[in-house]
Amino acid sequence: VGRLPDHLAALCLTNINPQRLTVEAALTGKREHIYQAAMLDPHTAASLPLDKIWAMCDELIEAHQKDGYLGEFAPVIKNTGRSYAGIGDRAIARLHLEAGDLSAVGGEVRFRLDVENPAADARTLVFAIGADAAVLPVPEEYKQISLEVPSGKTVSRTINLRLKKASEQNVPVTLSCEQANVLAVGRVLLPREKIAADKEGKARFAYSMAGFPAVEGCFYRAGGQLGLTVKVNDSNVQVNHAGPYAGSSVVLLFAQDDESPIRRCYLVPDGEGGAGAAVAMDGKPMHGVAVSLKKSKGDYTLDVRMDPSVVGLKQIDRFMFDSITRINALGDAHSGGRCSLSGNFDGYEITARYAQVCL
Repeated sequence: VGRLPDHLAALCLTNINPQRLTVEAALTGKREHIYQAAMLDPHTAASLPLDKIWAMCDELIEAHQKDGYLGEFAPVIKNTGRSYAGIGDRAIARLHLEAGDLSAVGGEVRFRLDVENPAADARTLVFAIGADAAVLPVPEEYKQISLEVPSGKTVSRTINLRLKKASEQNVPVTLSCEQANVLAVGRVLLPREKIAADKEGKARFAYSMAGFPAVEGCFYRAGGQLGLTVKVNDSNVQVNHAGPYAGSSVVLLFAQDDESPIRRCYLVPDGEGGAGAAVAMDGKPMHGVAVSLKKSKGDYTLDVRMDPSVVGLKQIDRFMFDSITRINALGDAHSGGRCSLSGNFDGYEITARYAQVCL
């Protein structure tokens, strides 16, 4: 057997490295290797920001251990993927984005500063917020924020900024603390596509693949329900009941805001009785979602009415949305949103980039 070309070997390593780290976690008992394996997995890395990967690993490990699987692993600081050893008493400060739009000049950009103190003694910590003054000026009151954080407690502070200039580029917002033993994580704000309702009350979207129209649709209000019409150009519709990803499908991803969990809904053109179907990740029907189906030789259209609470929405005037459509003739058509543009680098936490729907 000849030697693999370098580019093929490199491609193979993208899958081999997560497997190596998984084995390393089992052999050493170091829990952080589990997080590292998940972060290196190509599909996971393309679908979730790092903080969501860490949270997912925490939940999966806890669930497996409750069922008697997996042994004990060296502890980590929750939802960080960082080893507890040596830094377990370090205060952790994070900026969470609660509201903000980089296209709304003069609009409010609101953060929540959370400071957790796991140490045995109370601490008085001083933080500073920084950003590009031409885009997001920081008032003097936020350049020296003093917080008294009791032992074992978390203290929060709201930070209100105003956008001075619209930006199509990433806007880093720094969080710093000159005191020792403090981990401070800022944010990177990303421009977000806005899907606003037109005069007909419909928020329209369309995605292409390789320059060809692939998906088009719109959201609208249907009384107290959320309405959606989506047309998919798929000339080879295939339904495989082994799971929503096994055949033609439309994956809808919803979140109320940047801090809310992501909920998924899979729409499948099953064609039985002229109706489509809405299913969960496990393939089971989702209650509270009604789907009708129209098919032609080159495409199919799904009309959907859903109870917003089914996908975690308390209100439908403003929410986050992304989608992935499985087209058997082409592959996957993705809206290019939050899933692929998130992460945590150099002390910044990337703000997710779902499109924002406004009805």
